[in-house]
Amino acid sequence: MGSSTAGKSWPDLYADAGWPVFLMRPGSRQPGGPWRDLATTDREKMRAWRERNPEANLAAVVPRGWVVVDIDPGADMDAVRARLPDDAPTQRTPRGGYHVWLRVPDGDGSDLIQRPIAEGVDSRTPGKGWLFVWPSSSPKPGISGRYSWIVPPPRGDAEDCPAAPGWVLEALAPREAPQRSEMPTLPPPNAHDVSAGRAYAEEAARRECDDVARSGQGDRQNTLFRAACAIGRFVAGGYLNANGAAGDLVEAASACGLLAEDGERAVYRQIRRGFFEGARDPARVDTGGRAELPREYYQRAQGAETAEGGETPDRARVDVWQADDLLADDSPREPALIDPQVLYPRDLAVVAGPPKSQKSMWVLDLALKTAHGRSWCDTLHPARPLRWLLINYEMRRDTYRDRVEAIGLGSADVVITSRGLGPISSEALETVAAQTTAQRGEGWIPDVIAIDTLAYAYDGDEADNAAMHRWLVFVREEVDRLWPGAAVILVHHCRKMPRKDLEADPFSALRGASALRGAYDLGIVIARQSDDSDTRRLWCETRGSAETPGPLSMRFSTGGFGLIDEGAARIIGETVAERWDRQRQAQAERVIELLLTEADAGRAYTVRTFAETFARRDNLPSYQGITKLLSLMATRGLVAYSTGVPTGVPLHPKSFGHVVCEGYAYAGQAVIPTHYRDPEADQVLPLGEPMTWGDL
Repeated sequence: MGSSTAGKSWPDLYADAGWPVFLMRPGSRQPGGPWRDLATTDREKMRAWRERNPEANLAAVVPRGWVVVDIDPGADMDAVRARLPDDAPTQRTPRGGYHVWLRVPDGDGSDLIQRPIAEGVDSRTPGKGWLFVWPSSSPKPGISGRYSWIVPPPRGDAEDCPAAPGWVLEALAPREAPQRSEMPTLPPPNAHDVSAGRAYAEEAARRECDDVARSGQGDRQNTLFRAACAIGRFVAGGYLNANGAAGDLVEAASACGLLAEDGERAVYRQIRRGFFEGARDPARVDTGGRAELPREYYQRAQGAETAEGGETPDRARVDVWQADDLLADDSPREPALIDPQVLYPRDLAVVAGPPKSQKSMWVLDLALKTAHGRSWCDTLHPARPLRWLLINYEMRRDTYRDRVEAIGLGSADVVITSRGLGPISSEALETVAAQTTAQRGEGWIPDVIAIDTLAYAYDGDEADNAAMHRWLVFVREEVDRLWPGAAVILVHHCRKMPRKDLEADPFSALRGASALRGAYDLGIVIARQSDDSDTRRLWCETRGSAETPGPLSMRFSTGGFGLIDEGAARIIGETVAERWDRQRQAQAERVIELLLTEADAGRAYTVRTFAETFARRDNLPSYQGITKLLSLMATRGLVAYSTGVPTGVPLHPKSFGHVVCEGYAYAGQAVIPTHYRDPEADQVLPLGEPMTWGDL
């Protein structure tokens, strides 16, 4: 450490600089809790931390007005360091790299994008990143030493600190979102193309994965991104399966140590970025067996006018297949988005029902479950976690908030638009694409687009089958232009019919039936069993699946829809109190399960951090609902509190401790409760004798 900080304590150093810091989990690269909540500039709090955990590692959050250049050891390390001010606050890492802290000359830096600057050179931007700081030791196995300041942080006003040079700010400046309309979209290769080109594509992908597996410290992320870009071209060209290619890249990232160091989420994010970039230039290894039809024919098929002015129009392209080629084709079949083979990429689906049939709620429930990679009611199974874009015409934000809270799941990969878009048009969809890109980043492409409802999105006559057909073709083409490969779900109203007629032919209730039934790949009708019933009936029909589920009876409750037996309808007669007790029982069982499994993995929670972490997740209620549930469970002796959980992270002085339960063991070490909730005193008291646990 530099002489100017010799003898100075870290609480004083970082409090004087105004840099928020927090403690890390012992021997880990994980924060001791939600780092944005833990980070503080309070000198006394930091001193209390140091007194209770003198050997704990420490991390600093990049505050507003600062940006950090993170230089890994490598051939160009000294050259990069030479381009930065030598009097800027600079820290040396245990591996020999540098963290150079630079002042943002204009503004607070909140608009800067945290991204790699060059090979082996990363960044941290205000409020979005943190770094280990002195006096931390290396958290990585096999690497010793501590972080040390070469040039210490400023004391007080930072105006005298050097500003970030222009090349750093330019590298981190927001970039204009790419025009997705310019992304090439080629038709999939035919059987001849696949068989001729797959071997080449697989060999090229293998070499790219080998490069990732052999990459060293400081260049692994960039090598992974370059490999994902190259492999993404073959995925977009149809020669490689996206899931399989991503899995190979993850294995390569594991071989070079990147997966263990950065985590699965960061690795997959880098792969998705690469696949998106690669899709801009889809690979073509071989062509052949392809016929072209004049564009005029294609336009007439949609009822559009032919090109005028004597110019040669674009030509639509179609594949031709020979029956013997189909018989001999042993290539992998196209994977479905949702099994059993009910929804594929680029499919069109219709989900319809009378008013109050909960069809919109069903689509939201399906979206949230499959976004987490979960099956819907053990019936519809996503091939992987899916991304959803819900183009909403009917509901306010608060209505969606209530519905998401009722389902108890959230996901950044379920994006919902506000009302007011207007009928579907190229301009309207481009507006949505621009907004989702700004919200989720240029690499985020939804797997499924749900339009809710058709009545607002389509401004034509639903009884005009020809017009409806042209509009459906238009929607499919525009969606594929903006979000290549995405399936489309249209939420639609249908007529109320007598139950007998509905059971006989539910899809005859669709408005515009002949056009819709001739165009969609998947049709779903949802209707109430009766006007006073909370049970819904679901019918499903597809073009290609021999295992189409249904008809199904289902009911919505806390946590989403659940299937019921016909005889289970008797549950409808239970009282509100009985239903409440049944739901609370299930939630209490889930809390106990989470406490035990999380503790076994070395994660402990106070009431607040447990509620923050699991609010509206794992079929649990909101933050307030979880705190009330834990209070009720403590009163019944199902949970207690302990100040003896060996996390190494200091508790708040007024905290009763972490939440524990019967059989609780933190990382294999049994933990004894120190406090319990006395139901008579209605307060938490110290536990002077062994805990008497309640029963679920």
